[in-house]
Amino acid sequence: MSVNSLLVYCMLQTIGIMIVLFRKKFRTTPNVILNFLMFELFVKFIYQYIELEKINVPYIEPFYYLIRALGPVAIYFYARVILTGKIPEFKKVIPCLVVPLLLFVLHALPDGSRAFIEESKNGISAILLILSFLIFPLIIVYEYAKFYQLKYFEFYKTFTYNSGQTSLIAIIIPLCIGSGLMILGTRIVYLYYPHLITQIEIAGVFYSVILSYLFAYMVIVSPKVIHHKKSKFALQEFKKYDCSGLTADEAKQISNRLCDYFETSKPFLNPELNLKIVSQELNVSAKNITETLNGLIGQNFNDFTNNYRIEYFKQLLKLEKFKNYSILALAFEAGFNSKTTFNTAFKKFTGQTPSEYRKKIELKRRKNE
Repeated sequence: MSVNSLLVYCMLQTIGIMIVLFRKKFRTTPNVILNFLMFELFVKFIYQYIELEKINVPYIEPFYYLIRALGPVAIYFYARVILTGKIPEFKKVIPCLVVPLLLFVLHALPDGSRAFIEESKNGISAILLILSFLIFPLIIVYEYAKFYQLKYFEFYKTFTYNSGQTSLIAIIIPLCIGSGLMILGTRIVYLYYPHLITQIEIAGVFYSVILSYLFAYMVIVSPKVIHHKKSKFALQEFKKYDCSGLTADEAKQISNRLCDYFETSKPFLNPELNLKIVSQELNVSAKNITETLNGLIGQNFNDFTNNYRIEYFKQLLKLEKFKNYSILALAFEAGFNSKTTFNTAFKKFTGQTPSEYRKKIELKRRKNE
């Protein structure tokens, strides 16, 4: 089979996967994004076919680079949807589109108007694509590790949780990094080993073929990677180690008891409160409490406790009897025993400093008066 025939076969295979993902029962947000990744791969096959056949297709270059650069962005969105159940906010989407739009403009400008960058156009494009294909996977790993509260040297454990839902991400990330390295290798060959250009282009084609076959293999052998419409795909619903015996229903029961305990008894007002004390009070193992907090609420014990303390602090701040209390005094009333811990927690949960928040409260109070 010739390289061109192989490309045509992979185009058809990619179209087949897209048709499967477009079926009603698979039409979830993650699969819509996954379908775009298939489309990006399909466009790549077409472009490689055109390049090998030396076919002149007007205006294909800017659209190719636009779709190509959107690949890593789509991978990031896919990972975010699996993690949170929704795509990032609009204000976070805009920065992700800078590189794709820049590449589109760069390759869409008329020849005369971009004469000054004609020589460096391919180099600029390669650098931007390499950065995209390398940076977005690292951001994904970082966000997942942060969600699982892993330390830097524990990043390798990121996808040991919920492997059924994250197995495709675990495969896509190294492939994405591999694509970046392939672009880097191609650029090096173009600059320093031009006699190997044909070989590196064929290597690029075969790498694309590998991507296509891996996607097809995952969809056929592990259909769980394409999440059915009725299934909950957000990991923040409940996460745990695959070997854990704690079920989602048990975690919800523990979560309800934990929240009721904190809201009625207010144990967080005790500066010495720790996981062992709560475990003894609720007669629930510390392990199950930790897994419930991590898997169902997305917080560790300290964050969970400090969140209640912050909310209590905000209530105290609005009471007339505490009007003349200092911020630190109110923090101690709320159960904190350290100024640094309080300031860090407050900034984390509210996005502003305690002083900024107090000024807003006082401003509202004056308006009401």
